[in-house]
Amino acid sequence: MNKKYTLIINIAMLVVGLIGILIYFAINKKPAVVVQAPPVVEQQIKEPEVIKENITVAVAQKDLKKGTLLSAEDFILKTLNILEGSNEKKLYGIETNINNWMIGNDITAGSYLPKESLIEPSSEQYVALAVRPGNIVYGFSIKQADSYLFTNAHAGEGLDIYLSYNLMKITHENGDVSTTPTVNTTDEINDRHFKLLMKNKKILFIKSNSIKDNPLTNEGYVLVELTPAEVRTLKGLDDAKLYIFPTTENMTQLDFAHSVLVGNEGQWPIDNRDILSTEVKSGGTGDSVTEYRGSVETKKETEEKE
Repeated sequence: MNKKYTLIINIAMLVVGLIGILIYFAINKKPAVVVQAPPVVEQQIKEPEVIKENITVAVAQKDLKKGTLLSAEDFILKTLNILEGSNEKKLYGIETNINNWMIGNDITAGSYLPKESLIEPSSEQYVALAVRPGNIVYGFSIKQADSYLFTNAHAGEGLDIYLSYNLMKITHENGDVSTTPTVNTTDEINDRHFKLLMKNKKILFIKSNSIKDNPLTNEGYVLVELTPAEVRTLKGLDDAKLYIFPTTENMTQLDFAHSVLVGNEGQWPIDNRDILSTEVKSGGTGDSVTEYRGSVETKKETEEKE
């Protein structure tokens, strides 16, 4: 019996000891240290900022031949968005009005107009290309007092040339009255006349020195394209008074409907009567102006007019 109790006691002591050991380890147990790898930070590579700019280019509306004088119907302007500093700006960028500029090379429809093919008005190359074969470049000076008339005139536009003259009346012994055109001045204002000699002559070059404070101090010159016959006419009138004016746009004939003068005075001083006599000299190639043409009225004709 004693052995049985001894065994039970021993077993109980063993269980208590095991429980004590388990409690001891449970109290003194430290949490396991987990070593974590540092987070991987993805480094994003920042792409360089793309800088763009807008440029204006001219696109041909039709096939353009070398020497073409550009008008609004020949091209359209288009805006392109390109990389800043790219070659397109140097090749095609338009920064000014190119109306009345000239094309130096053939351009096909739909193509951009290269800057190197655009010839600026009033340049030597422009003048050389603008003159048709056989024609002549002729120059006029622009007087100081007339400079303001040409403020808005440009190469490619037109110029009108007028002759200023007077009608000198001579009464003969038989009563006949003759009228002779002359460049000499008279005191009779009604004897002063203008005759349109040449209309819409193409301006090749025009230059004036612009002074904003006083436009009347401008002075310069203008080059126009004339035929040989027109040059001979002007040379035959070297001592005459010639006046030049910018051509009125779309004006095909003289219109005096809106003149400040009325009635028969509405046309003064424009007079397109035949005043120049011409003859063909031997060895000449055409008509040459040799003198003013006069007219004679009989006394009866004079009285009838009066």
